[in-house]
Amino acid sequence: MRLKTGSVIATLVIVVTLVTACGPAEQPATLVPVQATPTNIPATLVPIQPTRTDAPATPVPIQPTPTNAPATPVPVQPTPTPAAPTVTQPPAPSQWPSARKYGAMVYDPLSERVFMFGGVKRLYDAVDIPEVWAYEPATESWQEQGKLGPRVVICAAFDEESQRAIVFGRSDTWAYDPAADTWEKMKPVATPSLRWACQMAYDAESDRIVLFGGGTGAAQSFDDTWVYDYNTDTWEELQPEVSPPARAYHGMAYDPGNDRVMLWGGHTLPNESDLRAWAYDYNTNTWMTQEAPSDAPEQRNGLGLFYHSPSGRMIVYGGLTENDGQLVEGDTWAYDYRANSWQALTPSQSPGKRAHFLMSYAPSIDKAILFGGELVSKAADEISDETWVFDPTTNEWQSVMRP
Repeated sequence: MRLKTGSVIATLVIVVTLVTACGPAEQPATLVPVQATPTNIPATLVPIQPTRTDAPATPVPIQPTPTNAPATPVPVQPTPTPAAPTVTQPPAPSQWPSARKYGAMVYDPLSERVFMFGGVKRLYDAVDIPEVWAYEPATESWQEQGKLGPRVVICAAFDEESQRAIVFGRSDTWAYDPAADTWEKMKPVATPSLRWACQMAYDAESDRIVLFGGGTGAAQSFDDTWVYDYNTDTWEELQPEVSPPARAYHGMAYDPGNDRVMLWGGHTLPNESDLRAWAYDYNTNTWMTQEAPSDAPEQRNGLGLFYHSPSGRMIVYGGLTENDGQLVEGDTWAYDYRANSWQALTPSQSPGKRAHFLMSYAPSIDKAILFGGELVSKAADEISDETWVFDPTTNEWQSVMRP
């Protein structure tokens, strides 16, 4: 079908007129868009991140609070607690006794330890060092046990039946319980008179402490024999028909195999030298002796003496010579009472010249323990704090190293 030209032109005129009435026919210049909340599909705008509830654009992640295996958190420093005030700690107890001489040393078979009581640092001290020390032979170590009860310790022996160390000081009698570390001042009616430098030994068969001698000075010594019974708290002076000459600073020890107390050496009265060994039998109240053999060592006082049951010998060490008060050489001797013979032992080393040291035999290790003593003559104040051990089976001395 063919359209007429006039009709077409009329139609175009109508369309143009309508478009012009609705708005401009040309495109506007590019404008900076004003951000508005779109309702349909806006022109391309700078986007504002909306709050989404369904599938948001990828957000900057927020670390959640972990409940099981959290990521490593940044630690929070706690509020520091105020520091406690500085306290000065007391010094640790000593593990080694101080230098000393005199005092007493005994062996406790129950604990298998050696106990040392008192001693002085200087010749004219009126009060002992107020300490009790225990030596452990198995570990070769010292341990301070407690405080000393008596003011002065002259001599001591261990009562095995009562498990007490019996200590005589001047004219007082004390009993020490090592298990409880307690002292008891005894109150016997009779007692040995005030004296220094006596010696005691425990007679195990009779359960008695035997005391002999002592003195009050260079010009007076005693020759009396006393026995003490802890169970009755009784001292009894015995009066045997024969006794050793009066003396002080001698040595005594008990021979359990023959049930007798052995005695040798000491400071006797002037011009009364005595090189004989003496043996006391409590059951018969008898002192026995033999003539001194020609091989006996020179007389001395302030010596160390113990009895070695396995070999049946009395062992003697050190001391001061009786004639001039000089220290004897560091010699060790053994005496056999049955054979009445002396033997000079020849250890490879020894504690050297010394006197008035402390010494006791420890059957648990079959050795004797020595501590301290004076190292120069004429009773000067150069005192040792060394510990030495003597082995009677090898006749050797060994020094104990301090910790």
